[in-house]
Amino acid sequence: MQGSAGGVPLKLPDFQGPAWMKKEQEQAEAPEAFGILPENWDAAMAFIKCATQWHRDAQGTLAGLRYPALELVIKHYPCTDPDDVFQRVQIIEGAAVERARRMAPKSTS
Repeated sequence: MQGSAGGVPLKLPDFQGPAWMKKEQEQAEAPEAFGILPENWDAAMAFIKCATQWHRDAQGTLAGLRYPALELVIKHYPCTDPDDVFQRVQIIEGAAVERARRMAPKSTS
């Protein structure tokens, strides 16, 4: 993968996620397409904008979003009902956390 910094070409290594994520990706077939209902659009965009704002547990698994960051995103993202967007993002967050926990390696303690 190539990028640039101030016009200077850089060679960046391909991102290598955790082994369990790579295994999940290898096992997956063609990606499943999905749509977003219009009433969920603002929440989906806010959730995506918070992609780097996760709390993680001791094993590194997603534990929940950093709500101050979510509130900042909602404040600066034009939406008609910020409270509704926050509540909808919480629903998306809950599903993402559950999925991450199912994908995470099981501890053998």
